[in-house]
Amino acid sequence: MYTNKTIQAYENPSSNFIDALYMDSPVCMMMLGYDLSIVSANKAFHNTFGYSEEELAQLNFIDLAADKFDASTKHFISYLQVLQKDHVGLKLIYQKSNKDKIVAITHVRNLSGSEYGSGCYVFTFELSEALSKEEEYKMKRDAVSAINREMALSVDESFLDKLVRSISETLDIPYVLVGKYDEDENSIVTQSFWMRDKFVRDFKYSLNYTPCELVVKKGATKVFKKDVQKSFPKDGDLADLNVQGYIGLPLINARDEVIGHIVTMDSSPLEYTDLMISLLEAYSVQVVAELECINTQNALKDKESHYRALFDNSFDGIMIYDIYEGQVIDYNQQAAEYMGCKPDEARGVHPTKFMPEYQPNGKKSYEVAAYYLKEALINGRANYEFTHKKISGELICTENTIIRLPAPSDHMAVYILQDITARKKAEEAIKEKNLELQRYIDSNLQLENFAYVASHDMKEPLRNIGNFTQLLHRRYHHLMDEDGKDFINYIIKGVKSMNLLIDDLLSYSRVNSLEYSMQKTNPKDIILLIKHNLSKSIEERNAILNIKKLPKTVHVNKTMFTQLCQNLIANAIKFTPPDTDPQIVIDTKDEVDFWRFSIQDNAIGIAPEYYERIFVLFKKLHNKTKYEGTGIGLAICKKIVEKHGGRIWVESELGKGATFYFTIPK
Repeated sequence: MYTNKTIQAYENPSSNFIDALYMDSPVCMMMLGYDLSIVSANKAFHNTFGYSEEELAQLNFIDLAADKFDASTKHFISYLQVLQKDHVGLKLIYQKSNKDKIVAITHVRNLSGSEYGSGCYVFTFELSEALSKEEEYKMKRDAVSAINREMALSVDESFLDKLVRSISETLDIPYVLVGKYDEDENSIVTQSFWMRDKFVRDFKYSLNYTPCELVVKKGATKVFKKDVQKSFPKDGDLADLNVQGYIGLPLINARDEVIGHIVTMDSSPLEYTDLMISLLEAYSVQVVAELECINTQNALKDKESHYRALFDNSFDGIMIYDIYEGQVIDYNQQAAEYMGCKPDEARGVHPTKFMPEYQPNGKKSYEVAAYYLKEALINGRANYEFTHKKISGELICTENTIIRLPAPSDHMAVYILQDITARKKAEEAIKEKNLELQRYIDSNLQLENFAYVASHDMKEPLRNIGNFTQLLHRRYHHLMDEDGKDFINYIIKGVKSMNLLIDDLLSYSRVNSLEYSMQKTNPKDIILLIKHNLSKSIEERNAILNIKKLPKTVHVNKTMFTQLCQNLIANAIKFTPPDTDPQIVIDTKDEVDFWRFSIQDNAIGIAPEYYERIFVLFKKLHNKTKYEGTGIGLAICKKIVEKHGGRIWVESELGKGATFYFTIPK
């Protein structure tokens, strides 16, 4: 038995008998002081409730209650305060030492006037059935009702704020928070944190070395009834708040993802954890829904801000049109600039203000706009070109796309505008240039046709001049003096030169005017043919043709390709000084899409200022007496290369030979 000054010693046999009866009674009994401290308990109580004498010495009656916040317990204690000699009895729920719950009808008598002692209550426990599910449900229901009543009083608070504050005030827990899990930063961002008597806002903490890390990472409820700081010595927040007891419940969404937690903390050890966990679980579904809603709202806000940024900073003009109201309700900066005003000035303005009366095709602007708006209403979108009028009266051409928004915003249409005024002007300029080019091409074709016809028709009278001049020379040369004979020779040379010029002019005309076919040709065969055609010149000049590398086939017109190579090789022989043997190197290089041919010589070379001039018709760098020719050969070469889709150029140094390059597409 415990010792207490309020208990009198029993010296007589009667007192000893009663004491033995108290201690050995099969009914659970105990004595309490008026302050509800436990004075003593009999053996039946120790055996049933499981508390040792040392444990009871540290407790009072309130500590034995399964839920010290239960309304029945509060009323029972209030009865004790006014109890005199009468007794009171009430069915209460107690907590054993192993935390199990036990139900007992509790009878109490006041021993203040008794001969056995003064200042004591005697408690007799009539054990009932174990705590039923109904009783647990009632406890939970009462607590939930109390929390909901507290929440209903806070009409100006958010759901989470109402909940954490109500849990704290109803259950007398100083710290209650709902946190959202940030996986990227491995941290908790508090959505609502009630700290004793106020909310703490914008609170964020790392999960490392905290009990919350176990809750979130393992997705399981964690309970630390006391000494939680000893288990997590690196958690500075626990120390700062002097937390002893901790309960953490994970918040898990429908996708089985942990999105946060609910935490309750107390600066004293926890004694009613089952009820706390039950309550947190009861509200967890609502809290998860609220967090998901917050996430959705935040995502929508982010999207809205992104779309607004795109809207405001788009390179295209964008305006939103209310079809039912017939008004533009929003412009972005670019669209306003197109219209020559500020966005605020454009909102609410009817679109016809920015239209000329007629479009360039003569149709009324309003009718054109209405036609395409109707198309967008039917098909969902429409594309068209339109001429707008700025506030200043300046006209701009835009390419428009109308998109009708889906329901429930199907009364709205989005207009996307691109200013194509510069492009339209460029197209008009190109169209004019094309017409000019076509006129040039037509004129050039007519000129080439004229050159071909004129050259062909000139051959006959020129032949007559030559024939009659030779006949005159044969019959009458003996009657002529030396001047007459020289005159006859001049005429004959002129006729020959004129014939050569006409032949070259005809060749040049044929390159553009005649149709030609392309075929695979072996370049080596072409070179062999050219050697045969130029055999006389090659032999007379002792020329050497060095063929390094040629492709197996090229896709060319065989006749033109032969003429091209032959002209270049003939020029290399002709322009080599008489005292030098012509050395000609023919080579090719593979350039992916082209074959690049090169014909290198050791002739007199070409000065850089003449690189382009030598490919112009009739442009000769030397007089007829030194080098014969009409100046058409390289012009023909250029025409042939261009006909094949390639280009031709020369690299040279005066007095050190030249290399002619040309490309042929593969």
